Amino acid sequence: QPGTADEVHVHLLARDEAFSGEVVAQIERENESPAYVIEADGDRVMVPQVEGVDMEVGDDVEVTRDQQGNYEAEAGHDYGR
Repeated sequence: QPGTADEVHVHLLARDEAFSGEVVAQIERENESPAYVIEADGDRVMVPQVEGVDMEVGDDVEVTRDQQGNYEAEAGHDYGR
């Protein structure tokens, strides 16, 4: 039911926006690649699958979107390799 207290607003990244957080959900979409929900400090962002980046629930990721609306992502578990 909409309007419950534990409902968290999920938004999409604006152009020129960056967001870092933990992948909390993978959303399967018919006829499309999956989308992912990233959460940090109670804020949630939904992003499409980014080519070349393997995101899984529990990963720390940083996602950015450029002026053209293209997404880029870095998965935290690749740091320091």
